[in-house]
Amino acid sequence: MAAVRRGTSRHRSHKQMISVPYVRVINGLNPGRVIIIKGVVKENALSFAVNLRFHSGISLHYNPRFSDNVVVRNSFLQDKWGKEESTGGLPFFRGQPFTLTICCEAQSFRILVNGHEIQHNYNYRHALVYEINKLEIDGDISLTSVVI
Repeated sequence: MAAVRRGTSRHRSHKQMISVPYVRVINGLNPGRVIIIKGVVKENALSFAVNLRFHSGISLHYNPRFSDNVVVRNSFLQDKWGKEESTGGLPFFRGQPFTLTICCEAQSFRILVNGHEIQHNYNYRHALVYEINKLEIDGDISLTSVVI
């Protein structure tokens, strides 16, 4: 049995990467929906971004910035960026795998990194989450899985 497990693990480590930038059309969000993004931060990473877009803006811009040691959260509404939020530190590490979980709740996005709740929760500035129609992921990462 041990040989089978080793073979399975080896097979999993050779997963095909998902190309970045990544764009996926989604049919709106609602409380209870969860997005799980798995990947690896590149060794020389400067930043990456996850955007939840709707027809004329970005409801959630989640942007780890390694040079500043922060994760910026923001929204792009009515053709302008809002005030950046950057509390909670940087829970990502260059060269390391990660799991980013974005939970759509009644009033906010609850965000977990590697299964841990970080102070990255983001109150809706565009409360019509059912209008969110696109997930975009770009930057200095390799993606292994995106589940919505």
